[in-house]
Amino acid sequence: MTGPTHANPEPSDAVLVARARRGDHQAFETLYRRYRDWCVRIAFRFCRDESAAWDATHDAFAWLIGRLPTLTLDGRLGSLLYPVIKNAATTAARKESTRTRHESAAAARPADQRPAHDPDLATIFDAALRTLPEPQRETLLMRTSDGLSMEEIARALGVPVGTVKSRLHHALAALRENNRLRALYDDHS
Repeated sequence: MTGPTHANPEPSDAVLVARARRGDHQAFETLYRRYRDWCVRIAFRFCRDESAAWDATHDAFAWLIGRLPTLTLDGRLGSLLYPVIKNAATTAARKESTRTRHESAAAARPADQRPAHDPDLATIFDAALRTLPEPQRETLLMRTSDGLSMEEIARALGVPVGTVKSRLHHALAALRENNRLRALYDDHS
């Protein structure tokens, strides 16, 4: 007696990469749809410009097309795309920063105008994140926002898993000690 039939689960990234390598355009399209929004979100975090984030995403997928003939994937595609996205978005942010410096001060965007007595959680949390050293902040966001495993983060950053765990530990400890976050928590408890 056979059990109930189940719909076939989505093919893994490795299966889709192998199919795309053999010229299956639908497999590549599936990978693109699977990772497009994630890539834009990652890129935006580094460049803070939606258009540049989309450009970085397209650059990453163009890079992937170029790598397909020799690419063998042993995990999720995200850990392979992450450094490409980061580099493209960081480059875009540098270009934007240079362009902005040359504009007049009157054309510059105003600083955040929210009143200090009415802080919002996202603003305080973003400020707390900015106090973390870049490696800790990046590792924490890859784990919490991007949903990457410890191994995927290690692979994407080119560091040992122990380093990833250490960075996460120190980042979380620093956030627990952040006075503004602590005060906000105390106000709401």
